[in-house]
Amino acid sequence: MRGTAETLGLIRRSLVGRGAAVLAAIVAVTGLPGHAQTLRDALDPFVGQIIDEDEAKVFEGAVAACLLHVSGEAGIQDWFSRTSWDGGIDEGEMLGFHDRSTFVGFWPSPDFCMVESQAIGSEQGSAITGRLVWLLALAPETVNGTDDYGCETITWHGIRATITGEGQDPQCHSETGAAVRLERLEPLMQPAKG
Repeated sequence: MRGTAETLGLIRRSLVGRGAAVLAAIVAVTGLPGHAQTLRDALDPFVGQIIDEDEAKVFEGAVAACLLHVSGEAGIQDWFSRTSWDGGIDEGEMLGFHDRSTFVGFWPSPDFCMVESQAIGSEQGSAITGRLVWLLALAPETVNGTDDYGCETITWHGIRATITGEGQDPQCHSETGAAVRLERLEPLMQPAKG
């Protein structure tokens, strides 16, 4: 009998060229647990969109990468350094990458990650983030709300996404920019030593 990760791998390989949406629908229907290996299997096709010409797909790929980062998955930044994205460490020791109109920033600890786009609005950014959460079968544990400034939040499994416009002083809603800030609200569980 095959394990969950092996089954997902077989499904993913059989769907190459048929679109990430079909794989995501299968993941949503199966209700797979949200541990890091399963998340990586499910999100890899989305992260691959960081090289797409469609700016909304680029944004979706970067949000998927951030979801993996705050879930404790190591090496996510390697995807960006192997592409045409420019990157480096800024003054706050954040590893940031930008390409055309999208920026993604990874903090050294898996507690925070952000994506900003100047090509899509906050409403579309919200729809993309919500869809990724739903497709990962996390919807039953999802809480939608607002932060202290009235900006939309989606919280699930100890992670909160805050959706705003882009920029240093973002507005909650913007037609010309979107940002998703993902933060871990509780520490990652460490495997028991035994």
